[in-house]
Amino acid sequence: MKYLYFVLILLFAASCTNSVISEAKYQAMAGTSNSGGTIGYSNVSLEEAKQMALNNCKNNKKKWSLIDFTGECYINRTYINPKYPGAQDEIALIKKKEKEQKLKEQELAKERELENEYGRYIKQCEYIGFKKNTDKMGECVLKMYNTEIKLAQLNTQQRRANSSDVLTNMYLLNEGLKLLNPPQPRSLNCQARPFGNFMNIYCN
Repeated sequence: MKYLYFVLILLFAASCTNSVISEAKYQAMAGTSNSGGTIGYSNVSLEEAKQMALNNCKNNKKKWSLIDFTGECYINRTYINPKYPGAQDEIALIKKKEKEQKLKEQELAKERELENEYGRYIKQCEYIGFKKNTDKMGECVLKMYNTEIKLAQLNTQQRRANSSDVLTNMYLLNEGLKLLNPPQPRSLNCQARPFGNFMNIYCN
């Protein structure tokens, strides 16, 4: 009976708290896992709501010794009340910043991918005999890059390693590289090999 009474008090307190929290502009939840926790709220800032949630979580860990709170308290959820005056503008600004950040991350990922590709071209051009940080190295890299772009634009049937379209592109690449006259030339034989849905150039 006492246990039931205790549970009813908790439920009543939770319902009262939720009615107050639902009107707050900033809300945050902190727990020791992703499946719930204690709530903090504020009309001043999201950071204040987070701090309140963390404090509530830490206090509960000390208070409710019967409950197994393992791990450190951390913020697992945040919320801005869209019904609060002026909140819609802030929500729109946050979404805009998140979109801009996502675009930046995508651009960085593309840059890293391109750097990796250039690194592969540089190794191939070094093998042929071109030296790093020279104009001819740059031209060699550009020729390989442009050739792979042309190969990628071919349809599946044309993209076979022994197709006339691939062989023509590779012939033009080899002849173009020969015209650059590598300072330490090796036998020049660049080929296109399948790599997933694309074709990469290898020189040996």
